[in-house]
Amino acid sequence: MKKHFYTGLVVILPLVITFYVFNWLLKIVIKLISGTTITKIIRWLLGIIYSGHSHEIEFKILTYLISVLIIFSFITFLGYTMKIVFFSKIMKKFVVLVEKIPVIKSVYTTAKQIIGILYSSEGEAAYKKVVAVEYPRKGMYAIGFMTAESNNAVKEAFQVGEIANVFIPTSPNPTSGMLICIPKEDIKILNIDTEAAFKLIISGGYVTEESVKKLQDIE
Repeated sequence: MKKHFYTGLVVILPLVITFYVFNWLLKIVIKLISGTTITKIIRWLLGIIYSGHSHEIEFKILTYLISVLIIFSFITFLGYTMKIVFFSKIMKKFVVLVEKIPVIKSVYTTAKQIIGILYSSEGEAAYKKVVAVEYPRKGMYAIGFMTAESNNAVKEAFQVGEIANVFIPTSPNPTSGMLICIPKEDIKILNIDTEAAFKLIISGGYVTEESVKKLQDIE
């Protein structure tokens, strides 16, 4: 029971945090635009469309949609401003301040590292190939990510064939792990995506593709 509880917690916690943060932002934006020109325009347009009829439901739906659009635009704009040196320096100072707060520090740092693993600075998946290698000995298999398909330094040093770099993350914290340089012929590419591999690693092997499919079939 204890093992299943903690595994479920690891799976559901990111979803709960995401929902809570988004809902919190949504409430703030709705409060900010309430009674402003934006809501007045919405009511005016709906008054023309639904002349003489109640349109409160439509008003709420449009208010939520506009709020979501504002949040999306704000986050996108925030990402754009990070290219500007002045704003980038301010954000770095803010991050340093956040990382000094005891409880928030661990949550923020872990989330930041996981996002950094999943995506490169250009926004593309950093680890595109999920692989399995015999590690730490023959007959035992470790799941990892091929981070580079060639390592000329090791190849030249040992006068061997093609060498690839494989990062093997630790479980349940995939932000740490080890880098191994291994012959390409000893690497087996797995038919699963990066997201599925991370779920498998974070859950300690409990959340597999088969278990996810079973839940989808039940739904």
